[in-house]
Amino acid sequence: MKLAFITGASSGLGKETALTLARHGFDIIIHFGKNEQGAMETKKLVEESGQKSYLFQYDLSDVSNLEETLENFFKDNKIQHPSVLVNNAGIHSDSPAPLMDYDQFDKVMKVNLYAPFVLSKWFCRHFRRGNKAQIINISSISGKLGNIGQANYAASKAGLLGLTKSFALENAKRGIRVNAICVGVVETKMIEGIEHLEKIKPMIPMQRFGKASEIAQVIKFLCSDDSSYMTGQTINVDGGLIRD
Repeated sequence: MKLAFITGASSGLGKETALTLARHGFDIIIHFGKNEQGAMETKKLVEESGQKSYLFQYDLSDVSNLEETLENFFKDNKIQHPSVLVNNAGIHSDSPAPLMDYDQFDKVMKVNLYAPFVLSKWFCRHFRRGNKAQIINISSISGKLGNIGQANYAASKAGLLGLTKSFALENAKRGIRVNAICVGVVETKMIEGIEHLEKIKPMIPMQRFGKASEIAQVIKFLCSDDSSYMTGQTINVDGGLIRD
């Protein structure tokens, strides 16, 4: 049985990823924070595709209790540990850097960077050997380019790229592959309220924003044997905005 743990799977890219992987034979652990209705909708659609699903509710800003909660979750549900972890959940709380307070910076860092670190190290200890395990971190072009009013978000996403490379080096011999996707502007609720979006579109060579389904297809690729010789890599999926 193939099992994927996807954070932030109640909406947007996380939901699309859950449905895409379910259509390709994965059972899904659907993490969500507050959006129970969205999580239930994801669960319904996953099970309609013929796969099993499990709900895992947790506030990822509370990193101190995350490992214990994971232990209890897997024990209580009597399920095997997954072969795929997708660190997708992310938040933003924008403000010009001189006006950004510590709590505003800290919460974004906890959800976007600390939680993926805790989840990744826990799963690396529990991945079954020989199970072709993968960790996929969802970063952002902001982590490479920076963005006005997003010092906290950009720092968290840049940190996620460093985390990806370090975990890849440490776990390659164990058969655990770790890669990142550097996502451009994608049409989800995540971008609502972000300033300067219309100024970005003309800068994108493809002259449009991305779709969640387009990112989910790249995640599916990284979860497959087709990417079996890839680890420690960052794939830009941004309509050509970053060319490196």
